[in-house]
Amino acid sequence: MMSSNKDAEILMIFAGAGGADSHDWARMLLRMYQRWAERSGLSSQIIDQIEGEGAGLKSVSIRISGAGVTERLELEEGVHRLVRISPFDDKARRHTTFALVELAGDGSGAFLWNRQVRSYILHPYRLVKDLRVGWESNEPEAILDGDWPEIGD
Repeated sequence: MMSSNKDAEILMIFAGAGGADSHDWARMLLRMYQRWAERSGLSSQIIDQIEGEGAGLKSVSIRISGAGVTERLELEEGVHRLVRISPFDDKARRHTTFALVELAGDGSGAFLWNRQVRSYILHPYRLVKDLRVGWESNEPEAILDGDWPEIGD
């Protein structure tokens, strides 16, 4: 991670393997970052996106602008894991899916797939756990709606 004083970053989200579930997870993360930007007084704009097959997004790039954006977003780089009952599974089974979050120009790419940042567990219990600092929340809906605490401060 390289810190800079830029007032804008391009955040890229890539769905992992898993078809519709991972594509939906990438879409959910996009919404989370858009809501966080809005709540933080930052602006966001989708630059590019590739639709998933049947649901969600295979990948998306979003520009987020405003003071302090780099310092906050560089903490998000890595793998985000979701555990839930799949809305795409006729048998309503629990699925685990992954998505990669990366800042454009960082060049970390493949390395980041080996670095899990956070787990979002929606079943069988409700928990968000930041694996870097051990922070936990029992309110995953709030986190996914962009209501983040200041992790790492």
